Amino acid sequence: EDEMVKNGHLIMQDKASCFPSQVLFNCWLETQDAATLETSHVHFIDACAAPGNKTSHLAALLSTCPLKSFRISAVELDQQRAQLLQRRMQQAGAQPFVSLRQGDFLQMNPRDEALRDATAILLDPSCSGSGLAQRAVDRLADSPDPQGLLQRVERLRRFQVQALLKAMGFEQVSLIVYSTCSVHLQENEAVVAEALHWQRLGAGSGGGWQLVNPAGFEAWPRRGEALPLDALRCVRYQQKPVKAK
Repeated sequence: EDEMVKNGHLIMQDKASCFPSQVLFNCWLETQDAATLETSHVHFIDACAAPGNKTSHLAALLSTCPLKSFRISAVELDQQRAQLLQRRMQQAGAQPFVSLRQGDFLQMNPRDEALRDATAILLDPSCSGSGLAQRAVDRLADSPDPQGLLQRVERLRRFQVQALLKAMGFEQVSLIVYSTCSVHLQENEAVVAEALHWQRLGAGSGGGWQLVNPAGFEAWPRRGEALPLDALRCVRYQQKPVKAK
């Protein structure tokens, strides 16, 4: 009911939902030469952008830098969600910096003139939503249709791997932050591990991808499940991964 929330001056988010854009910004800034920022033109992609909270957060972070210009290509498949995203950007005052691209990220051409100069991608794809506050993990564990849940998570996992491999195929992109609002191991560490595996075998066209430390989160205590990954380079908001079964 607060007026600042109503007029878009204040956007309410869980702390966890602020992590991806903050990590992307921190890791990008860490690689920049402060002496050349004022002449820099920065272009990021938010690959699954609606409803736009992470998009507007990233725009707000970039606006703190003395850049020549910056823009975010916000990709959204669903028409209604794309319209919601556009309204949210207008309300937040981020519209001048955000270019809405309605369409399927998996079908987009990395060499498209409007996308090919992007250097970083925020990828927060569709997921089971099992980490959202209103969907308690214990209720998922007690699902009356555990097989249905497992099949849904598997379908989502396949899409998530495809999306991550797609992001790796953008030639100028050197930084990707992958996140979900799921607690399931299959949608998080397992997706990153599989994408890196296929990319190293040549299935992904990016080449040379590896996990890096999430800048600014050195003191954050909760890390990922090891698998074949360096778990210290994966950040979790909740304490332990949950395996859908």
